[in-house]
Amino acid sequence: MAEEENYLSDGDEQDLLTLVDGMTSSPQKPSTIVTPSHSSPPKLQWNPPTFYKPGQPFSSSTMAAVPMPTPPKSYSKPMLPTYPPHVLAVDGKGNPVPFARPAFPDPVRDRSPILGLSRSVALRTCFRIGEALNAASSAFQNSIDIVIELYARITYSKRDGNGLKRYFQFADMFRGELPPFLNGSYDVWKGSDLWELDSSELLGENGKGQIARAVGRIKRDENTKTWKMTTLSIWKANWDDVGYAKGVVCA
Repeated sequence: MAEEENYLSDGDEQDLLTLVDGMTSSPQKPSTIVTPSHSSPPKLQWNPPTFYKPGQPFSSSTMAAVPMPTPPKSYSKPMLPTYPPHVLAVDGKGNPVPFARPAFPDPVRDRSPILGLSRSVALRTCFRIGEALNAASSAFQNSIDIVIELYARITYSKRDGNGLKRYFQFADMFRGELPPFLNGSYDVWKGSDLWELDSSELLGENGKGQIARAVGRIKRDENTKTWKMTTLSIWKANWDDVGYAKGVVCA
């Protein structure tokens, strides 16, 4: 087989030599040289965040750098103190704050499923003279027999000439000797040493200004056009007794 031959003209050989010489020669430098910066970038300094705590002093610079978190609702709006039902709230001088009982519950049905429970007689616990008078007036208008448990302050008391009946004048516990007043009589103490002792503590000057717990019926006297209480039981009480009764009624 005959070998293949490559034929180059004289002009092609001269161009090839020129190309080889240009590749071996040093390259030309660009007119503009961009030198990379060797300076290191600034380091970021990290400071731990500081949070505001109520009552803790803080500086304006700290608060400007770190925003104060939104305080809870308990801090944004003051909460009024709450007390259990049996605890009496007091004012700045330590005196009990006046309160009123809630509305009386509805009477039971005529035929109650609870054996022995009847609506013929209802008990009304009152802490104010106005509450007792309103309850008596409502019972009178609706022909309801009620027994009132009243916590009040004694402003006046005495015995009758024979010593068989005792008279009391009741005033509001929180109003002192200011009206309205309620007059009451007590004569069922006879024959019981305990009842006689309980009521004796409220007689005369010793009983003036004392808090008493009186249980009885309030009726309207048609002759004098006033309300009077026929007392069935009465004895000396204190603010602890009032708080206990309040806890039962206002719970």
